[in-house]
Amino acid sequence: MRKAAGILMIISGLIGGSFLREILHEMHIYGALIYLPIVLTVIGGMCTFRREHWRWAFAGAICSLIFPILGIPALILLLKRKSEFE
Repeated sequence: MRKAAGILMIISGLIGGSFLREILHEMHIYGALIYLPIVLTVIGGMCTFRREHWRWAFAGAICSLIFPILGIPALILLLKRKSEFE
């Protein structure tokens, strides 16, 4: 279930991040604000695969909520497997 959480986080970050990027571009907001949730979600997904850095994985799961269809299950699966992290 940990690997499924990582996959869901990465996919959620990429899909939700592209939606967020388009919305913020239309509002003329540029810079790191657009890419920060995407980067945090992907880093959190990779930390979930490696079973290290629980806090980074949790931060990525929170940022994956920008696409809630995949973000909510990723967060639930990650919280269930917290004991697997170092």
